[in-house]
Amino acid sequence: MRVLVVEDEFFIRADLESRLNRYGADVVASCTEGKRAISLAAEHQPDLILMDIKLKGQMTGIEAALEIVQRIVCDIVFISAFDSPDYNRIVTHSAGKVGYHSKPIADSVLRMILEEYGKE
Repeated sequence: MRVLVVEDEFFIRADLESRLNRYGADVVASCTEGKRAISLAAEHQPDLILMDIKLKGQMTGIEAALEIVQRIVCDIVFISAFDSPDYNRIVTHSAGKVGYHSKPIADSVLRMILEEYGKE
């Protein structure tokens, strides 16, 4: 499974990438900003995007996801330290699955995400 990680905190992003690789996912790219996430998603066509809601720059993860789902078909799982399931706006626009999990993400939850999302 090809995964794009969009997370503004360096240590969280590095930890996610390491664990995803350990569980057999192919982390195709990672970034900290919404605009970069849009271009990386178009370039790499991931099966799954792990998307933080609060990002560096002007664009939120929700706004980036809204643009991404207009360009490619992929599953998006929002991750956030804030329990704010504001992702509902993109559910109707997405051809893929959309989910939400609070940080920190336990190993069991990350494995479940890989099993559940990204499947056709």
